[in-house]
Amino acid sequence: MRKTLKASMAAILLSSVALVPASAIVTFASVDAAYAKSDKANGKANGNSSAAQEKTRGKSGASSGSSSSSNRGSGGGLGRLLDKLTGQDKRSTRSASASGKPAKGSGMHPSELGNMNGALNANINAVLAHIRNGNTNGPVGHLAAIAAAADGAIGAQDILDQELEFLALENALAAANYDSIEDYYAALDGVPGIDPIMAIDDAAVALAADSENTDLQDALDDALAFAGYTGDMALDDYEADVTGTPGAEQDTNLNVAIAGLGGDATMGEPIMDVRPAEEDIAGATEALEAQDDAEADILAYWNKNEDDPAVVTAEEQALLDKLYERLEGNEDAIADAVGEAEVDEEISGDVAECEGVEDCPEVEDIAELIE
Repeated sequence: MRKTLKASMAAILLSSVALVPASAIVTFASVDAAYAKSDKANGKANGNSSAAQEKTRGKSGASSGSSSSSNRGSGGGLGRLLDKLTGQDKRSTRSASASGKPAKGSGMHPSELGNMNGALNANINAVLAHIRNGNTNGPVGHLAAIAAAADGAIGAQDILDQELEFLALENALAAANYDSIEDYYAALDGVPGIDPIMAIDDAAVALAADSENTDLQDALDDALAFAGYTGDMALDDYEADVTGTPGAEQDTNLNVAIAGLGGDATMGEPIMDVRPAEEDIAGATEALEAQDDAEADILAYWNKNEDDPAVVTAEEQALLDKLYERLEGNEDAIADAVGEAEVDEEISGDVAECEGVEDCPEVEDIAELIE
C-alpha cells in the first residue's frame, strides 16, 4: 500500500513524539500532489531552476527589509487566497533597533550566527543524508527540513497565482454584469440590423396616413405575421431588428483580466490558461505552509534570535537568504534525496502491514513493485 511522504513520515515521527518537537514533524509533510511531481520533472528537463530562486522570486532581499512570506497561521488555502487578494499576505517586518534591541550586523559574521554557523557551513552530503533519514535535529537537520520543504513547494506559488488570475476574472465579469467571457464578447459584437421588409414598411406608412382604416391595420398585421412578428409589440420588435443592437464598449478591467489568462478581448480571442483543480490548489497551499513552518522552525532554533516569532526581521530574512544560497546548485540531489525518503517510507509502511500476514511480499519485492 503506497503512502505519501507526508502520511508515512508523520506516522513514524508521531511514534517518537516525546523526543521530537512537533514543529519538526510538520517540516517533512511535503505534498505528494500531481503538480509537485510534474513540476520536478519539468524543472529537471529545463535546467532545474533553483529552490532558492523559486523561494525568493516573490520575496525581496534582506537589504530591503521585506519579509519572506505571509503571516503564519493564515487560515489555510482560502485564507491564503483572500489574504493575497486583499494585500494582507505580506508578513510584517520590523528592525531590531525599533524594539530597542541592538541590531545584528548585516554581514552575518560568525560571532553573530551562533548555531547557524553549523547550518551555513554544512556539507551538502550531510544535508542529503538528513533528508533521506528524515532527521530534522540540529543545525543540519533544520537546513535539511528547509531543503525538502522548498523542493516540495516548487511550482506551488505559480498554481496559487493562476487561481488568483481566475478569481480576478470572475470579479471583473461580475462588476461588468456579465456571466461569462462569451456573453461579454457577444455584447461587444452587438447585433447587426436586418434588411427592411417592403410589405411591412408600405403597410405601416399607409396606416400612419389613415390610422382609423381597419383594412390597413389588418394588412399591416398580416405582413408582420408573415415575417414572424406577432402580438401587441410586433411592429416595435420588427423596427428593433431593423435597427440592430450596437456593440458594447470595451471594459478595461475585463480586458486586463482576460489578457492575464492569455486571451485578447479586442480580437475576441478566448483565454488559453486552464484553471487549477481544487486538489492542486489545496496541495500548493499546504506545500507553501510547510515551507513557512520549516523557516519558522529554524528561526526558532537559532540561539542568537530573541525576536518575536510572529514576524520576520531583516536579520532573520538575511539568514534565510544565506541558507537558500547554501542550497543553490544542489536542486537535483535534493530532489533525489526527497524521492528516496518517500520510497523508504512507502516500503516501511507496506512492511508494517505485512506483520503477521502470510505470503506477504519481502522488502525487496515491495521495493521492485514501487519502482
